[in-house]
Amino acid sequence: MELYTYMEHLGDALRIRHIMANTLFRDVVSPIIWAQEGRYGWISKEQVQNLYRRQRDLEKQQKGYAKDKPIDLAFHWDEVTPLDPAT
Repeated sequence: MELYTYMEHLGDALRIRHIMANTLFRDVVSPIIWAQEGRYGWISKEQVQNLYRRQRDLEKQQKGYAKDKPIDLAFHWDEVTPLDPAT
């Protein structure tokens, strides 16, 4: 079975900074199971990698321009694959 990160978060957006702060091994990218008030969603490893890359690219582009308002990308609930908790 593939390793994954389990995260409980109530909001409709799971921000990348929240993911990074709660990931034990920051250099290891793994899929995420997102639990939100009784519903569960799957975010694939590829989706996580793509969001990390986009975040880094945006930070490079904005370097020196928006230090007081850091860019913070997020996964939204409608972007995850819903999981059935019974299976």
